[in-house]
Amino acid sequence: MALPELSKSSPVHPPCPKRIQGMSLTVKKQAPWKGVTESADIRKRHGKDWLLLGDIMHRLFEGVSKGALNDNNINDEAEKMIVSQGLAGKDVEDKLAIIVQQNSSLQDKDIWQDIIMPQDDSYTELPFILRDAENVYSGRIDRVIKSGNRYNIYDYKTFPVKDKEMPYYLKGYSFQLNVYKKAIMDLFNTDDVKTFIIFTHTGEIREV
Repeated sequence: MALPELSKSSPVHPPCPKRIQGMSLTVKKQAPWKGVTESADIRKRHGKDWLLLGDIMHRLFEGVSKGALNDNNINDEAEKMIVSQGLAGKDVEDKLAIIVQQNSSLQDKDIWQDIIMPQDDSYTELPFILRDAENVYSGRIDRVIKSGNRYNIYDYKTFPVKDKEMPYYLKGYSFQLNVYKKAIMDLFNTDDVKTFIIFTHTGEIREV
């Protein structure tokens, strides 16, 4: 797989919004904190191997978006991450092949260049805290890219999805993406936000 080379002029991520850096939040004791994640669902429906692969791929995407990984080192770094999980031999080869295949699919459909590669006015693994009337939500948003006045949120789903399963996932993750949307609206004081899921196994993008 040939990934676009990073140049010295590759855009540098802007600092986190001040409200993230110095965030202070007074919370009533009875308001429960909830992490926004789908780890339990992935483990149940797809098994722990896809949970492990998903974690590695998210870390690889983060490295690429921040300019730390490129064509010269991404596969070596992926292999190191797999080995660090205690795997060896064919297990490493098989999982590395899946990662390479997914990255190639994303590149073929320009998702790699348009979303994952470093961008101006963008954030990766953006932390947030959001409070509503009953709960306090915390988590990290995979990718946020500002396009004009609009903030586009991208959430990576790295496990395999069949066409007939797509409505289930789009509906199932709508709550998670809505929390992300509200968090970005609050952080950046904007009403212009769109949310998308990137299914990396097939290279599809779906608006939620």
